[in-house]
Amino acid sequence: TNTFFWTVANTPELISIAPRESGAVSLRVKLLKNFPIRRLSDKNYTLKLQAAIESPTVPAGTEAEKTMAVAELQTKMAGILDVEARAFFRDAESGILNSGPYPPRVNQPTEYTVHWIASGYAADISNLEIMSFVQSGGRWTGKVISNIDTVPLYDSRTGKITWSIPHLPANSGVVSPAAEAVFQIEITPAVNQINQDVVILGNTTASGQDIFTGLALADSDVPLATNLPDDPTVGRDTRVQP
Repeated sequence: TNTFFWTVANTPELISIAPRESGAVSLRVKLLKNFPIRRLSDKNYTLKLQAAIESPTVPAGTEAEKTMAVAELQTKMAGILDVEARAFFRDAESGILNSGPYPPRVNQPTEYTVHWIASGYAADISNLEIMSFVQSGGRWTGKVISNIDTVPLYDSRTGKITWSIPHLPANSGVVSPAAEAVFQIEITPAVNQINQDVVILGNTTASGQDIFTGLALADSDVPLATNLPDDPTVGRDTRVQP
């Protein structure tokens, strides 16, 4: 029945409440790990709790049989922000072609495509910003595309890449396509990186605001390196060759 009951039998401290005193009871409610999302409108979930308390004690001079009080609590559920960073060498489907030797070789440039994928669950997200830094030995080639109105921008002074998304609709990546951007990074390994995997991009971080609750949302993904774990076409030995 979705109902909890308290009585003096299990909460004896509430057997009598004097004027200007108070008492309390607490409970835990286990929620679904994932709320059902099937449509774009499946968002802005709210938990509602109604509480009622009654006592046979009534104020003097009244004809009521008992004293009652009713309250309602509503709690807004925040959404989830998810960001993924992936890197590829063979990635013609993205619309950007890469060139160069693979496995990478010392002093020879090899191009890689980086995919940023942003998804949102159960809430619209505003002022979303995704960022990372090109690492030493890397070069932004200027080739960049996305499936929304904005694209990642590169600051050559700091090596910082920033993708600003004013509004990410709820359930992007679940019911509708996720926001995705692809850009190209060129890596030229140095002689001291032989037999190593070279970092292409540092940690990818994302931050935005849940429009429904007003809470800040954040997520991150690990650095990307030339071992390319998301590219099924590369072999086992991905380390820099002489």
